Amino acid sequence: MKLHLSLFQSNQAGGFNSTSRARQGKLLVPSKLTKNLEAIIKVSRQLLSQLDIKMANAIATNNENVYNNNLSINTEQLNDEQLLSLSNVRHSLISQLFETYSQKQLSVELTMVNEIVTLDEQLSLLSKNNKQVLAQQMSKLKNSNKVRDLYKKILGRCI
Repeated sequence: MKLHLSLFQSNQAGGFNSTSRARQGKLLVPSKLTKNLEAIIKVSRQLLSQLDIKMANAIATNNENVYNNNLSINTEQLNDEQLLSLSNVRHSLISQLFETYSQKQLSVELTMVNEIVTLDEQLSLLSKNNKQVLAQQMSKLKNSNKVRDLYKKILGRCI
């Protein structure tokens, strides 16, 4: 899911201050916008962490001959449905953000918006890499099924 980068490019040179930062010695209470951005960042980091775990486990499974059965799978890993649910929550939060706030309102929290963009880029890259690893696993599985079928066919002739 790509964020609307063009929305923020025009304001990147500006030095906007966050409403949650201290101004003139007073700490302001975080705004609703800040809380919404923090929620998106939190969910994005959780999703990134879970994709990291999933990829590490996929790579370990791919290299099972090296690791044997001594691989301990992280019990904190979400299943596919939970991962999809987390991704849907993130998508919903981002959609609501763009429906609720204008470009000018979002530009006040440009640092946090840029962090979301960076996390989005990391998620996209990790997803792409994870897809490649899974494709390799599928290819390996198909090849092993062909070998098994051929072996059964040869055994059938011998019996």
